[in-house]
Amino acid sequence: MPASVMDAEAIHVGTELLTFRHNTHTAFLSRALAPLGFRMARAALVADNEGEIAQAISAALERSSLVIVTGGLGPTFDDVSREAAARALGRTLNPAPELLAKIKARFDKVKLAMPSSNERQALVLDGASVLDNEAGTAPGQYLDLGERVLLLLPGPSKELESALNVALPLLRGKFSGDGIVVKSFQVVGFTESRVEEMAKPLLAAWPKDGVEPTILASSYIIDLIFQARGLESGALLDKITQEMRKIFGDDLLGENGITLEEQVGRMLAAAGAKLAVAESCTGGMIADRLTDIPGSSAYLTDAVVAYSNEAKTRFLGVSPEILRTQGAVSESAVRQMAEGLLMRSNAQWSVAVTGICGPSGGTPEKPVGMAWFAVGHKGAATESVCRTFSGDRLRLKEKMACYALDLLRRELLKKQTAVAAKQTAKP
Repeated sequence: MPASVMDAEAIHVGTELLTFRHNTHTAFLSRALAPLGFRMARAALVADNEGEIAQAISAALERSSLVIVTGGLGPTFDDVSREAAARALGRTLNPAPELLAKIKARFDKVKLAMPSSNERQALVLDGASVLDNEAGTAPGQYLDLGERVLLLLPGPSKELESALNVALPLLRGKFSGDGIVVKSFQVVGFTESRVEEMAKPLLAAWPKDGVEPTILASSYIIDLIFQARGLESGALLDKITQEMRKIFGDDLLGENGITLEEQVGRMLAAAGAKLAVAESCTGGMIADRLTDIPGSSAYLTDAVVAYSNEAKTRFLGVSPEILRTQGAVSESAVRQMAEGLLMRSNAQWSVAVTGICGPSGGTPEKPVGMAWFAVGHKGAATESVCRTFSGDRLRLKEKMACYALDLLRRELLKKQTAVAAKQTAKP
């Protein structure tokens, strides 16, 4: 590894992180620091204990150029990161009157009296610079230790981001490392092991030239992540991008963390098309994901959760006879869901799903995890497919919602290809 690549280390403080709260700060910090040439080498979770935090800080400063402590900067009895840092470094905590005035002004603005406990948030490590936090009352602190830097950042995500934005220019001015460029590729339709197998020729060529590959799996999408550093990092990642497109084709959803709902939304918007969604087993999860995207009202017209057979007939026009003889989880039922919604909406496209998420309700012929999907398009034949997934109830709903969006994406791709072919064939 080039000497210009520097190690960063995160210490996440909070007993709740060791019990019931999920921590996402490490990934955020890693992305934010990479362009400055920092590699996130370690991350630790430490309870709200001054001695343990101090010990973690001392150990981290022995081995890493940048140590970041998140959390423990609040006003309550268990917020002891300031005291722990002072203990680890043998420094004092000094009152900062101007900082205290800023904190008090936040309370005055909302017409609240500031509790005396908030005065602790105006204690600053001897020699440290204050990092303003526009999102809350807990300021961060930046302490230059010569070859090392210690950052104290607030725990809540928005506050951490606010204070870090103040620290980044200071870090950029002090350190001169080769920036790390990160590019991720999202692959759908395969297991993690299958993606690795397909990409083996590409992965076998790395790590070299400062490129490090990683594979991450979620419930439906597999992320292939490449980190490159140095002056040629952009050109190297361009080559990798070309190879990824050759290997995976339409199974490559996109790049840099794009989601299925984002990609589907872009494709619908580009085509000027509208979409209607009919859901049963997923309980509105497809519509929920689509509406997470700002501007989705431009292409999503209708979303129907027809959970009961009666609702499938009343809102979507599914034949009671089909429901009686073939069941709600059948090809005929899902096709009528997609086609019935198209007839009742102003959309050009529809997607429908019906299945069994369990834990009960399965049979040998229709096991838990089985689902039928359909994509309808006005003026074209409805496409339908059956798939069986594994997992608990929530995981099954997630996989089925993802598969429905992916099926729609692939049908939109076919339409794009057909339109492009017609335009090319014109004299």
